[in-house]
Amino acid sequence: MMIFSCPVFADMASLTNYVNSINSQNGGNGLSYTYQYSAGVEFRVTVGAGQTLDLSAYDSKTRGTNTFQSFCAESNAGVYTNTASYGKLSLRGNYSYNSSNKALSVGAAYLYKMFAVGDLTNYNYATGSNATAFRTSLWAAMGSTTVSNWANDAFLSQLLAINSDQNFWLGAYDVSQYYSFIGDYTVLIMDCWTTTGYNTQDVFYLVNGSGGSTSTPEPTTLAMWFLGTGLLPLSYRVRKNLWPNRNIRHGA
Repeated sequence: MMIFSCPVFADMASLTNYVNSINSQNGGNGLSYTYQYSAGVEFRVTVGAGQTLDLSAYDSKTRGTNTFQSFCAESNAGVYTNTASYGKLSLRGNYSYNSSNKALSVGAAYLYKMFAVGDLTNYNYATGSNATAFRTSLWAAMGSTTVSNWANDAFLSQLLAINSDQNFWLGAYDVSQYYSFIGDYTVLIMDCWTTTGYNTQDVFYLVNGSGGSTSTPEPTTLAMWFLGTGLLPLSYRVRKNLWPNRNIRHGA
């Protein structure tokens, strides 16, 4: 069962409840999924049948039926495509970490959010021809690799246009804070491993709603969602026009 309503998290308690509901599936192993490269290093995460995950934040260019597009969130893990895997959303305190214990940065959170909602300037959504360049920018924003001059990078330069302090973007992304340039979204890392126990690439994930208490969401309706572990109260807003479930590209 997939959730396509749009949660608007008014506080950390609601966000934590959502994360816990996802991670409690499959006997506490989280989501079951596989992933496949679809365009260079951009890959398609396919959620297992019967799994619960909200994909409503994604644009039709970055979402399909039970799938979402993502990138590696760490630079030193194995790659196991088309392999049964588990993934748990990382939320420790106010921060999200990859399996290498590196916190999601403000810069990487913003860049992935822009990619996921289909608004990343300079990215070739049609072919993914510059996916490798974008992944390098994501890793640089995480502090996992170095790009000598951010001002000359097609993606990192977009960060500097908002805030010219490079160290700001390298700082840890605090999900309890509201960032105006990210808006009513939350970015998390999903820690991943194969069902046989091998560490595999973690992925970035975007969900509607902010854990930041200063967020001012649209008028909401209180709903009770059954998420497999009980009834969890989460507020949500109803979109007038839901994105259609269209197939996204399956090859480079």
